[in-house]
Amino acid sequence: MRMTKSLMSSQFAARDVLERQRRDTLRALLTYAAASPFYAGRLSPVIAPAGEIDLDGWKDIEPMSRDHFVQAQGDLRCGAVPAAHGLIRIDKTLGSSPLRVPKTVMADTAESAAILRHHAWHGIDHRRDLAQILALPVEPRRRQGVHVDADHWGEPWTPETERGRIVKLSLFASFRHQLEWLGAFDTPVYLATTPSNLIALADYLDKTGASAPKVAGVLSAGEAVTGDVRTLCARHWPEIIDFYATAACGAVAGQCPDGEGHHVFSEICLVEILDDDARPCAPGQQGWVTVTPYYNYAAPLIRYQPGDRAAWGGPCACGRALPVLKPEISRPEYAIALGIDAHWHAPADLHRALNGALPECRWRIVHTAARTLELVYMRMAGAGEPDIPGALKALRARAARRVKIDVTETDVLGPGPDGKFASLVSANPRR
Repeated sequence: MRMTKSLMSSQFAARDVLERQRRDTLRALLTYAAASPFYAGRLSPVIAPAGEIDLDGWKDIEPMSRDHFVQAQGDLRCGAVPAAHGLIRIDKTLGSSPLRVPKTVMADTAESAAILRHHAWHGIDHRRDLAQILALPVEPRRRQGVHVDADHWGEPWTPETERGRIVKLSLFASFRHQLEWLGAFDTPVYLATTPSNLIALADYLDKTGASAPKVAGVLSAGEAVTGDVRTLCARHWPEIIDFYATAACGAVAGQCPDGEGHHVFSEICLVEILDDDARPCAPGQQGWVTVTPYYNYAAPLIRYQPGDRAAWGGPCACGRALPVLKPEISRPEYAIALGIDAHWHAPADLHRALNGALPECRWRIVHTAARTLELVYMRMAGAGEPDIPGALKALRARAARRVKIDVTETDVLGPGPDGKFASLVSANPRR
């Protein structure tokens, strides 16, 4: 509770106050991390032989990639974690080669405080239930009826009787089932799902003429939210509330309630945007998101690059001192050989075209070779007859010239190891 109250006031602090906090927190983190085998040499630009820290050399520290993290798992340890940071738990990251990230109680507390502040920005009422429609890790095959009653959400110091439940439904449930499930709650709930699923539900509502169940709010999960996604979904639901986090770094930034863009949670992490040569990007110039979480002493991450790209926005009119990222944050490892801007998710117009050609189907586009795509689809319960020529036409209309497209129907099209369902993947990531 104390950290949440602190973050509520610090968002309007003078910039020199936040800068002073940044330097003090970084010095403490660097002093601690220097004892690890991994950072012993990497921190030489800021740590003198006698142990003095000079942050003027910060930009000379080599950024840390996911591959570095994979290779340095044991070498990140710095000895005993200070007792004030609490116990350590293990958090599993996403991807085909998932990581095991040790996290301290203090790191979890800092992230929870940032999330609660973000919820407060948007007036989220934790007394309502949170309905999550996501790809559940327990379902390697389609199980349209899967749903799990989970924990409660909201302030942990509030009694559970005053907090709403977290209730989950499989992303592989039919669109009709999803909408009926949302409409069956006694009072409107908060809906948390992927933007691509929101597009599919909006298309279904438009096509059938059905009424969208009333929800208290919409929280995005697992994919980037672009302007066209917001436009399509605005016909049926409240404005999407977006939040940016990574599994290794935790909470990073959240959508401003008053202006455009995402405010960086700069009290709990340092964010930089760097070009391919590790130089700072100018405002508006897209580069690699580079994060240094301040409080996870169980696995210090210094200048860590999760593989996302973003750009700095200008000062926000809301008056908050927190830096601003432009709204669309992308993950180019999922980009494929389409002649369009396809980053973390397939663009909304492509979703709509394929949803029309493949009714009540889950589909995925895989970039399998330099000039080859594969469209894989799975029929859900009640699916109509797929229009394969229509699907191919939709893809070819947006693809680079002379791209071969294979089509495969499957009975198994599930989530990845992270429990997320990616609709657009590359077999040969660029980074």
